[in-house]
Amino acid sequence: MKFFNLFFLTLFSSLAFAQNLVEVEPRFDPSTSYKDRATELNHLFIFNQIQFKPGRYLSPSDGNSYSNLFGNTPINSAGFSYFIRKPLGPINFGLGAFIFSGSISDNLIGDRVQLSFTQTGLSIGVWLTHVFKQPWIVPFSTVHMSHISFKESDSLTEFKGITQSPLWYKYGVQFQINQIEPMVSNRANFELGLNNTFVEVFGIQSLGSQASQQSNDKPDFSPTLAWGLGLALEF
Repeated sequence: MKFFNLFFLTLFSSLAFAQNLVEVEPRFDPSTSYKDRATELNHLFIFNQIQFKPGRYLSPSDGNSYSNLFGNTPINSAGFSYFIRKPLGPINFGLGAFIFSGSISDNLIGDRVQLSFTQTGLSIGVWLTHVFKQPWIVPFSTVHMSHISFKESDSLTEFKGITQSPLWYKYGVQFQINQIEPMVSNRANFELGLNNTFVEVFGIQSLGSQASQQSNDKPDFSPTLAWGLGLALEF
């Protein structure tokens, strides 16, 4: 009798324990290549830092050029972009949105002038992620349309406005860094769904100019060729 009591006690305890277990399946087989498993929609979050000069900018207050106000010093800006992407053959095609902001100040004209801006807009882009089994190196290009809210101020005046930005494009290369810590990378995918982490190096260039439409309240922020760095997370 003691044997049967012990048997049923062990059986019921095991069943109760099994009911509390949650089966967790890995998101992917680590031996499967990215090219074979990444066939659905994915999400890309990018954090960028850029230094650029709006070479055609004219002050809405007194008409001074950017070089007169700030010399050759670029504007330090940082931004965030989001894309939802779909694999199409060897590429990932994406639609997204972004926000950038930055500021600069100097006293080259004898009075300290400060210029700040926030740029928001929409983007489309392509990434060559599916050329190789793993996206060790990913060339990419994106095109952006946006508007800019800005403020220029000195000791006596302050001017705020909103101006359109011409189309501008970003092109560069992403370098996958998953293999630096493969165990950490696999765990991040298992627990968070993080497929890839990239460091990107890129350039930006305006596709046009606002020079013909530039006015006192709508200065031209078209960037000259500039370079930047970023961190991209793919889920």
